[in-house]
Amino acid sequence: MTQKKTLPDLPGGPLQKAAAFLRRGRESSGFLAFLGLLALVSFTVTFEWRQDQRPYVQGEVAVADIMADHAFSVQDPVATKARREAVEKAQPLICILNTEPVDAMHTRIKDWFLEAKRAEGDPGALESLRLTVSDALGDELSVRLFSLMADQNFQTLLGNVMLPWAEARLRAGVVPDARKLAGYSGGVIVRDLKTGQETLFQDSLSIPDIKDFLLDLEWEARSQPAGVQAKRLIPLLLGNLAEPTLTLNEEDTRRRAAAAAEAVAPVVQRVERGEIIVRQGERIDAEQVVKLNALWGRDEDRFKPLLFLGTFGLAVLICLGMFFPPPGRRFSPERQKDMLFIGFLAFFTVLLANAFSFVGLALGAYHTAFAGGSQVFAVPVAGAIGLSCLTLGDRHKYAVAMLFSFFCAGAGNGGIALFLFYFMSGLFCTWLILDCRSRKEVVWALLPLSGGFLSLWLMYSFLQGGVERFPAELLPLFMGAFLSVIVIFALAPLGEFFFGFTTRFVLMELLNQEHPLLRQLMLEAPGTFHHSVIVANMVESAAKAIGAHSLLAKVGALYHDIGKTDKAEYFIENQFQGDNPHDRLTPAMSALVLISHVKRGAELSQQYKLGSEVTDIIVQHHGNSLVRYFYHKASLLDPGVREIDFSYAGPRPQSREAALVMLADAVEASSRTLADPTPSRIKMHVRNIIRGMLAEGQLDSAELNFRELDLVTENFVLLLTGIFHKRIEYPGKLSPKPGLDIPPAPEPAGDPEKDYHAAQWIVREKDASRRAPSSAGGKKPSAPAGHAAEPARRKASAPFVRALAPSPRGTPARLRRRGSPPGGVIRRMEPDAD
Repeated sequence: MTQKKTLPDLPGGPLQKAAAFLRRGRESSGFLAFLGLLALVSFTVTFEWRQDQRPYVQGEVAVADIMADHAFSVQDPVATKARREAVEKAQPLICILNTEPVDAMHTRIKDWFLEAKRAEGDPGALESLRLTVSDALGDELSVRLFSLMADQNFQTLLGNVMLPWAEARLRAGVVPDARKLAGYSGGVIVRDLKTGQETLFQDSLSIPDIKDFLLDLEWEARSQPAGVQAKRLIPLLLGNLAEPTLTLNEEDTRRRAAAAAEAVAPVVQRVERGEIIVRQGERIDAEQVVKLNALWGRDEDRFKPLLFLGTFGLAVLICLGMFFPPPGRRFSPERQKDMLFIGFLAFFTVLLANAFSFVGLALGAYHTAFAGGSQVFAVPVAGAIGLSCLTLGDRHKYAVAMLFSFFCAGAGNGGIALFLFYFMSGLFCTWLILDCRSRKEVVWALLPLSGGFLSLWLMYSFLQGGVERFPAELLPLFMGAFLSVIVIFALAPLGEFFFGFTTRFVLMELLNQEHPLLRQLMLEAPGTFHHSVIVANMVESAAKAIGAHSLLAKVGALYHDIGKTDKAEYFIENQFQGDNPHDRLTPAMSALVLISHVKRGAELSQQYKLGSEVTDIIVQHHGNSLVRYFYHKASLLDPGVREIDFSYAGPRPQSREAALVMLADAVEASSRTLADPTPSRIKMHVRNIIRGMLAEGQLDSAELNFRELDLVTENFVLLLTGIFHKRIEYPGKLSPKPGLDIPPAPEPAGDPEKDYHAAQWIVREKDASRRAPSSAGGKKPSAPAGHAAEPARRKASAPFVRALAPSPRGTPARLRRRGSPPGGVIRRMEPDAD
């Protein structure tokens, strides 16, 4: 047997589905256009559009109060310079410790002592050594003083006491001039030239210079137990040989101080929104000039590439929420028109935000009451968010609200507080708009919307630090609420006209029974109209129970069979005169006529612009189900007949609303065949129909879980029980004539074969009753086992009933006197035949 057509789903996980979506030509082009719009909006947000204000110079008198329209931070160059100079001065002086002169002094004195010992007793050698020492010291040594050089006591005092003392002082560090250390309050860093080790001396005055060393040397020599000549010779020898061991490294000191100064963070002053920078009549100082330049952006480029890339990247990440389904939902790529509409609406909203910014600057220059950035509350961001949810549904309201709030908060130079104000006001507006059933209710929503704006403003002001700007920002708040309603009224018809969206207002208008299609359906196919009204009520109740779009489902159910207006007489609910055109057609032609009403309905929907959502329900309300009766009838004539020739084109229902219409259509049509519609039988019947749809796979793409199907069953049963409620027997009711009793009709058991043979039994019994002579004591033929009997229809009351309303479909009273049952009767006994 040929398999039925099924709609292939996108395989794989979210990333694979997204990749498959990008590979599709038309969808990819729409996605790229959407990215282009996001880039354009990001550029509009990050580019500085405002013109430079009249420049002010230091010393000029301000002609008007200048107030900050947004909060910003400005660097204070004077304070920054002072802080860096202080850090630079606080850096320690770097000195290099070189102990080589100390070693040289020690070696030279030891050598002189040895030479004096060797020259002892040789007057010529002593004189030569005296002259050499005098040249080295730069001072003439007398013969008497020089004679002490060979004295053993003097050598011991100098070599063991005074020389180690002098070396220790020199190795600790001695500078040439201590006055050069006075400008460094940070101390002195002594760096050993040999080891590279650095030692910090916090007190620079504690480091002696060469003069201090010589004075200390003289005092130390005088304190020694020696003769006068020895005390004179010691300072003369050591003082003339000693050299400063610390050298000032000014280059390294400046380099290190500069690096420390650069590491100092600049001094930043915070200017709050609404703060008056310069008052009228004041002379502008250097600090105020810096703030004005920062306020008007005179020191910055208008276009900031990094800011643009960051804004665009965050916008793309936010929009990812619109392309991935929530857990448990099937992947469904966004339509091109949806993405383009969101992009154009975001661009329009950002343009409004920039326009209000220009107006705010102009009014702020005129009077301080209009300054301070109050215009950000007049931007109708909430209306744009509400409009997007009104046209696209609330599937992605959080992502759309985040996107619009992010863009407009950036355009208004606001922070996280302004973003949250826009985001929460947009969600609140969405909640109000989606509950409105008419445009008049949208107007009345202005009052609660204004109250919500005021409450959100209080939270915003608390985050900003106070409510002192309430008088200046009250008018922009109410203006923002009013403009949000205006945006919805002004742009909703444009979205409906140019993008073909089916908004809630359009759906409410389609419910009007004066609509040309409904009037045509009511006049040309009254039975179908009656069936559609009942299905619409069933669908609306079930949609509300499972949280689906009840209004869309109701409208789709009301128009799902409009294609039957062309050939209304071919459908059993419209055959009031007893003639069945299917008796003159082949099964294939009859099935083609029945199937064609779906295509014709889609054509009428597009012709009358019912919207793509309603059109989808019309196309999908039969899925790709099989017209069983005519397929079975054709298979008896030709066993090789294909199922696909007797199946609807599909696709299967792709939304919960379309699935509800399919279920309600099948349940309502087949419930007419119930012989004794008790609540228990109705419930069992509805369950069998829904289980049959599930078994066939008609609900595979509709995202309905078993819990929702149970709720649908309960609501269908409740409504059908009310329709088939019992009435009392009225007195004076006409009794049927003898011989006109109709055999009982079997109740369908959900099996196509069983229903088909049961219908053949009805036809045979009816023909037998007409051929048999009438007798009061005659016995009626009995029904097959397992089927309940239906009470006989009164012949006298039948014309009266038919004159008031379409008679129930599929009743045995409409069967013809032929060997095979007419197509319309048995087809209506099947759940998926129309």
